[in-house]
Amino acid sequence: MRVIRSAVMAIAALGAVTIASAAGGKQPAQPTVECKKDDDCVVVTDGCCGCNEGGKQRAIPATARDGYEKKRRVLCRKTLCPALMSEDTSCLSARAVCKEAKCLLGS
Repeated sequence: MRVIRSAVMAIAALGAVTIASAAGGKQPAQPTVECKKDDDCVVVTDGCCGCNEGGKQRAIPATARDGYEKKRRVLCRKTLCPALMSEDTSCLSARAVCKEAKCLLGS
């Protein structure tokens, strides 16, 4: 049963890659705004698919969130994401932290 579940997950993940690559693999660029403290950073979806759709997350400056999300919605408007919970480490209780003036995911 476990082998079947793993095979199904692998096929679904492959489908997500295929679907996401159909969008040209485009992702909004990482904002270049610097941070000073953890509160200056937020966690956002990295690419088109979120953690509940086989995707992942990343940290960006809070001041860049609106522009990032606007670009992401435009780039991803034709992307289909699978209904598959991601096992990417960025989806496991990650929070945004400021380290060396850059927003990063921390735990």
